[in-house]
Amino acid sequence: MILYTLIGKCMSVKRKVIFEFITRFSGSLYSLLLFAFIGLSFLNSHFNFDLPSGSKIRDVSPITSSLEEAAKLSAPKKTEEIASTFTSGVSSVPKASNFGFMNSVEAQHAALSRNSGMFTITNPTPVSDPSVDAGYGIKRYGSKFLYAHSSLAFSPLKTIYEGGKIAVEMDGSYNVYEVARREVLPKSKLDASSGLRLAIYGAQIYGESYDLALMTCGNGSNDDSNYRLILFLRKV
Repeated sequence: MILYTLIGKCMSVKRKVIFEFITRFSGSLYSLLLFAFIGLSFLNSHFNFDLPSGSKIRDVSPITSSLEEAAKLSAPKKTEEIASTFTSGVSSVPKASNFGFMNSVEAQHAALSRNSGMFTITNPTPVSDPSVDAGYGIKRYGSKFLYAHSSLAFSPLKTIYEGGKIAVEMDGSYNVYEVARREVLPKSKLDASSGLRLAIYGAQIYGESYDLALMTCGNGSNDDSNYRLILFLRKV
């Protein structure tokens, strides 16, 4: 009985000591437990203890991420280098004039031509009436009379004089002509003389015959609509 009493007192004293110890150092114990928990969590995540034994651990090191970022940064630079050195294998698109028709003033001037800068007339458009407006192109009345606007297709005639050469593609053939006569007439004179007009339409003037007659506005150096510049050509 005495022994049981002594044991009970001892147990009571131990509990009291333990309780006082826990009470006094409870803050430190909680901190230790918290650090221990964090440490175990870190070890578990670092070594992947929960991963099944048959699984492979994926490399997530900072080196891999750095390489991926470097690749992303270098991609735009590569694209710019390729763009700056790229050369298309497609040849340039041919102009509409290469297909036998005109689409601009430049094409109408058609050119100071394929042979040593000669002015070339290519396939003038046939008309049944010489009063039809020439528009941007060159019109052909009959077989020997060609006309066009001096500010457009026939602008080069202002700088071509007797002895000058003009090339003409017409009726499937290409021929070179020489300016044999350069004539400037008032429009009023032509309007008043149907005989003179008919002669010019047939490439004739004052009893002389030629192979072609080219007519445009102006006095030979400008676009004055009160005058007509006429070049009479002979085939070379």
